[in-house]
Amino acid sequence: MKKIAQENIIFKKNLSAGELRELYQHATAFVFAGIEDFGISFVEAQACGTPVLAYKKGGVLDIVTEDTGFLFEQQTADHIIDAVNKIKKIDFKPSIIRKNSIKFSRESFKKNFEDYMNNRL
Repeated sequence: MKKIAQENIIFKKNLSAGELRELYQHATAFVFAGIEDFGISFVEAQACGTPVLAYKKGGVLDIVTEDTGFLFEQQTADHIIDAVNKIKKIDFKPSIIRKNSIKFSRESFKKNFEDYMNNRL
């Protein structure tokens, strides 16, 4: 991968939570071309106000909306490049993106679970 990567691509490993947060906060978008059942990384990126650009399959369908990112149809270089070009033209609002991520917070989960259980008893 490093041999074919362009100059604007940097490979990182063993990042601290703070370093990862810093990268999310300054990214144009979080790009994910795989399939993930839930994908906590989508929510982490959105918590930093970063739009998500991802393959339209799996858990991303429950997380990304038209206000918080863009989903591409096929896992091909052409589709990803096209999606990157489209996302650059969209004026995403970081506050709206962050608000969407809060639906997946620990506090929201606990409240929804408690509400569900209280309504069942």
